Amino acid sequence: MSSRSPPPQTGSTAALVLDKVSQTFDSQSATGLQVLDEASLTLRKGEKAALSAPSGSGKSTVLHIAALLAKPSAGKVSLAGESPDPRKKSFQERASFLRARHVGFVYQFHHLLDEFSAQDNVALAARILGATPEAARTRAREMLYRVDLKDRLHHRPSQLSGGERQRVAIARALVNDPSLLLADEPTGNLDAKLRLSVFELMMEMCEDRAVLVATHDERLVRGVGRRLTLREKKIVPTR
Repeated sequence: MSSRSPPPQTGSTAALVLDKVSQTFDSQSATGLQVLDEASLTLRKGEKAALSAPSGSGKSTVLHIAALLAKPSAGKVSLAGESPDPRKKSFQERASFLRARHVGFVYQFHHLLDEFSAQDNVALAARILGATPEAARTRAREMLYRVDLKDRLHHRPSQLSGGERQRVAIARALVNDPSLLLADEPTGNLDAKLRLSVFELMMEMCEDRAVLVATHDERLVRGVGRRLTLREKKIVPTR
């Protein structure tokens, strides 16, 4: 596996900017828990970063805020130069639009819909962004071919192996051609033999995308160009 990502295009709009982002849970309570304190991060097109930190330190929180799945207590999040205003009531609506347009997300668990085939699971993501049923199924088929599942288009998740299910999840995350891929322990549910091959596939498909991976797996971290951790509630580089 290549150990370095291509150099970022510094002249282009950043795929992700976290600008002095803070997050406090139960902020109305005197015992509120602050997880992030003015944490900042910029990822440009083609740049890959791995975020490794102890469990409970806030890795998933960083990814959820980056994906606009959670509104930060303070600070600003921009995706491809666009940002919802957290002060406005329209934040969640705007966040949903930007997330669908710019972000692909791969979780530790595949979260596929059991009643749908592999193709329909992937096509559903395309439909959310407005593709016609025919166009969505065509794009889904193309993505599943790319993850070497052309013989599994009509299989339901229960008929797929763990590695196959996670490859479907990768295809679903990338079907709308997002500028940013976020991955939270993307191979954590796979055995050691499968982890590296699935991770390599995901990274190969994201050559021109910004990628932020949260993982404890040192083998995966070595395959990513930029290494980050959380220290004193901020995102900092590590060696």
